[in-house]
Amino acid sequence: EQELRSLETQKNNITGKVAFIREAILQAVGAKHDEIPFVGELIHVKEKAWENSIEKLLHGFALRILVPERYYNKVNNFVNKTDLGGKIVYHKVENKINNKIRKNEDDSLITKIEIKPDSEYFDWVEDFISNSYDYICTDNIEYFSRCSKAITKDGLTKNNSKHEKDDRPEAFRKENFILGWDNKDKVKIQRELLKTLDKQISELDSNITSLEKKKKVLNKEKDDASLFLNFDDFESINWKKIAIEIQALETQKQDLETTSNKIKALNTQLKNVRDELKQKENFLTEKTKDEAKLEDSLLKNETILDDSKLILNKYDKSSFETDFPIFEDFFSKEMLSFNLKNIDDIYKKLDNKLDNSIEKQKELSVSISDNLKLSMREFKNPSDEDLLKKFTDWRTDAYQLSDDIKYVSDYLTILDKLNQDELPKSQERFKKYLNEDMINKLADFQTILTTQEEAIIENVEALNLSLKKINFRNNPPTYIQIKEGKNTSEIISSFKLSLKDWKPNLSEYEKTKNDAILENSFLKIQSIIDDLSANENKRKEVTDVRNWFQFSAREHFREDNKLFKIYESTGELSGGEKAQLTYTILGSSIAYQFGINQDGNESKSFRFITVDESFSNQDDEKATYLMDLCKQLHLQLLVVTPNDKTHIVEPYISHVHFAQRQNNRNSLLFDMPITEYMEEREKYNLAND
Repeated sequence: EQELRSLETQKNNITGKVAFIREAILQAVGAKHDEIPFVGELIHVKEKAWENSIEKLLHGFALRILVPERYYNKVNNFVNKTDLGGKIVYHKVENKINNKIRKNEDDSLITKIEIKPDSEYFDWVEDFISNSYDYICTDNIEYFSRCSKAITKDGLTKNNSKHEKDDRPEAFRKENFILGWDNKDKVKIQRELLKTLDKQISELDSNITSLEKKKKVLNKEKDDASLFLNFDDFESINWKKIAIEIQALETQKQDLETTSNKIKALNTQLKNVRDELKQKENFLTEKTKDEAKLEDSLLKNETILDDSKLILNKYDKSSFETDFPIFEDFFSKEMLSFNLKNIDDIYKKLDNKLDNSIEKQKELSVSISDNLKLSMREFKNPSDEDLLKKFTDWRTDAYQLSDDIKYVSDYLTILDKLNQDELPKSQERFKKYLNEDMINKLADFQTILTTQEEAIIENVEALNLSLKKINFRNNPPTYIQIKEGKNTSEIISSFKLSLKDWKPNLSEYEKTKNDAILENSFLKIQSIIDDLSANENKRKEVTDVRNWFQFSAREHFREDNKLFKIYESTGELSGGEKAQLTYTILGSSIAYQFGINQDGNESKSFRFITVDESFSNQDDEKATYLMDLCKQLHLQLLVVTPNDKTHIVEPYISHVHFAQRQNNRNSLLFDMPITEYMEEREKYNLAND
């Protein structure tokens, strides 16, 4: 209770020797507690689930004190001349801190804590933790393994190759936690500890009561022993005689029980033998029934075999080698399930199918006859007025032709006459034009498109080699790859299908000399040309091979190359992520457009780009990524950027055009190599101020 009252009077969570040293420093320099605070007094863990692991990680840092410039010299003098009796670590905090716009990861340690908002050291603490304790907080061990710095809720930490976990109970008890700008939680823990001690005291009181009772029992036994001395006759206390009698009775009881168990065991064995015998008899009965069924099935199969032999004898003169394969092919589906049991059903099914086939052939014959009659009448009396105008004697010449199908040979004679005249020559010219001109030209056109398609794929592969060398993000390290996919739009798919479908089957044509094969190909080619000629927008879309693809960006972990994210649009990304992804896509597109490949500077191609207002709304990490990207893609870069951002581009540039404004009226431009600028940087910066 006295310790609890002392704790409630303290103004912070820091106890022990370091707190005593800090008090001595405050008195020596005349400062207040909030002017020279412990770091731990400025940090509060927002998520209780992470409190234990973050306390362990930041414990040493939390015990450091922060000294402003106004007290810095006094603190140095006091610490230097005084035997502190312990160890203290302190930081000098300058009045001006160059805050950088920092993009912290969603699970970084800085997002799990809260810095005292009204403290003059807010920016310094935030910057120090962001740089020195840029740990990723995750319980996903696979993701933990990929990160360069990470921590779990259970206290496992990773700092590059170093891994550490401290589970010593005496080192990090909750009552010794030091983060937070008030001690409410610590007082609560001490109260809970006090309750635990009260409970232990109560249990000890209960144990004392129990021991008192045992003491009373022992005192009674002591009194009984005193009474024992009053016995003079040994027989009255001869317990051995009684024990021997008891033992004899116990032995007799065991003998009787043993005899009874043997009889019981024999009865059990007899029952098991009878059960097994009954199972054997049942098994024998089932096998006898199976044997009878097999004999009956054998007799039926022998009868079926004899009947089949009689049927085959009727067709002994048939040529099965030539006829049966045709039959088997025609009824292939039905023959798959053929066996002796369903032979009758298959026979009925095949018989019905043959009858149906015969009926269909009859119907087809009638249909062909009707169509032939219709064609004969149409030839004799054509309805095409243009044809009749061109050939005025057509009806007169065809008047004597009969409409009866028996006289179709007369029509064939006319066809032979036409073939002997000009029509064959026209057909030959058409075939030559189609083979030598149309087919070759369209094949060349198709080859050009295919070559462009392959070139795009090859260029994407070359660009990916450069992109793989650049870290898209640093913790955990990742890289970007461009993935080309097929455009499945109906217009593109239909056009690509038409490019595959127009070619005639020349081998089939050589075998059959069927002119319909060439004519069908010509009609398809004509359809392609007419379609592209009628719609200029469609022609531009389908003949631009770049539209055949749908591109996406894929982010992979560098450690194991596993896929992390797929970027098909930028709708859900932050501004910095959009800019970074845009750099990647635009840079890759420029490199492809101007034919820049892995040969780099040896390749003769246009490569100059300009980036104006560079890095104005970006952190250093995203800006550095842009510079690395341009370097890997071998682009020549002109960067227009304010003076305070030149440190980003200095490692990448060779020449500087430094613009300086004087008296808010005149501007001067200094051209110099980067080495000269770096040597005289301060002069130009001061002049610019």
